[in-house]
Amino acid sequence: IYLSSTLQRNSNGKWSDVKSWSTSSTSSSASILATYQVSSGTYRVETYYYVSGDGGYESDEIFSKTVTY
Repeated sequence: IYLSSTLQRNSNGKWSDVKSWSTSSTSSSASILATYQVSSGTYRVETYYYVSGDGGYESDEIFSKTVTY
């Protein structure tokens, strides 16, 4: 399993990367737990995952809800 999470900030309708974290695991699960202090603005987290095994592989991108501070 490979996970990559990126904190993104919206500026004038465009999302830009602020901070990224990643991890990998050879077990059946993986997680990312991180804290980051942000300034005022609208944010979301983009998470990419890749999982491979005997049956093949799967990958996708997932976006969190947007949050405004």
